[in-house]
Amino acid sequence: MDIMNLIDVLEEAIESAWKIPFTSRGFVDKDELLESLQDIRLKLPEELKQAKRITEERQRILIEAQKEADNILKNTADRVNVMVNEHEITRLANEEAMKIMEAAQNESRDMRMATKEYVSQTLDGVEQNLSSVLQKIREDKRTIL
Repeated sequence: MDIMNLIDVLEEAIESAWKIPFTSRGFVDKDELLESLQDIRLKLPEELKQAKRITEERQRILIEAQKEADNILKNTADRVNVMVNEHEITRLANEEAMKIMEAAQNESRDMRMATKEYVSQTLDGVEQNLSSVLQKIREDKRTIL
């Protein structure tokens, strides 16, 4: 029997006691009550041990749950750091790509300008040569005619 059943037996013995008329007092079987109390005393250490085991198990489960929660938080923080680092790497790569693109565009613009300058100078030289040749042809033509 567990403690609660033993207390129920004790309560029943008290309630079924022979009552003294016109009072709230009664006669109980002393031996029956003492036997119930002795059973409670014997059962109580076992119940306390079981309660202690339950409390220890509860504490162990709470500690384990806390450790698991801590691990989840740590893993989450690590993952966030990785994601932040990956984002930072991506951002830096994009910045570097933009610098390279800008440098390439500047170099391309410079090369176009240099090419235009070269072509302009070359055509100016050709134009001067052609003008000289044309003038020479006119002079020769006047001389001949």
